[in-house]
Amino acid sequence: MFRLYIVNNCDSCDRVIAYPETNGIDCKIVTYEDEKPVMPIFIFPALFYNDRLLAYGDDIITYFNNIKANG
Repeated sequence: MFRLYIVNNCDSCDRVIAYPETNGIDCKIVTYEDEKPVMPIFIFPALFYNDRLLAYGDDIITYFNNIKANG
């Protein structure tokens, strides 16, 4: 399952959060203050899958779009 780490008061986080919800992508939204990922991160939002960092910031939407395009 995808895990999306976010922080409060983050415009990019707000944009990215909406994408999986509106596109039927199974993605757990995790607040960084509540749960830390397996590695330190400094840019939010950050997308992980199986403890592997896949993308961060608005590039997460591009990542999900590429998955949809490639089936």
